[in-house]
Amino acid sequence: MRWFISFALLVMLAGSATFADAPAAKVVFFKAYDAHGNLAAGLKVVAHQKGQCQGSLSTVRPDAWRCFTTEDWIHDPCFSASPSAKELVCPDDYFHHTVYMVTIKSPLEPPGGENAEVVKQLRPPDIEPWALALSNGGTCVFTSGATFTRKNRRANYPCSKGGWVTGYPEKAKAGHWIVHMADDHGNPAGTLAVTTAVL
Repeated sequence: MRWFISFALLVMLAGSATFADAPAAKVVFFKAYDAHGNLAAGLKVVAHQKGQCQGSLSTVRPDAWRCFTTEDWIHDPCFSASPSAKELVCPDDYFHHTVYMVTIKSPLEPPGGENAEVVKQLRPPDIEPWALALSNGGTCVFTSGATFTRKNRRANYPCSKGGWVTGYPEKAKAGHWIVHMADDHGNPAGTLAVTTAVL
């Protein structure tokens, strides 16, 4: 059985521990398409859907969108090959390389009105990860739905092993990143190292 120790616990145990005790974060820029505009190699399409898309809430990437499908699903982020694209790639599970393909009829456009205000409130100030893998083996994906706030840090990422990442990862020297965790009741749950950050 593999054991993982959080950065905070390493500090407590070793006293002189530094970020070097935690793994350096692997930073990945997700590519939905290849240079020819085809689906990137290695991605597996699990379903085709139809929908309508507007600016993403989870990332400020200019090729990212938030798509509402006729199956009443919301995918965010989805990625387009160009501003005039009619089909978008929406990651289902980045860490298993599965995606949805969403075909749209209306042109892609930035959100306006009340939606623009929501974007302003939820979008990160720069390109932050929309998916994370942590040193406890869990994975976390940004959510734009209603969550909670802990010490002025919004619960941004629900995680596969329970709990939430609050705020965004903290980037330290030498490529080491940590996140602050909270349980489902908003109580502090320590810190963990980021092993993969997906932009």
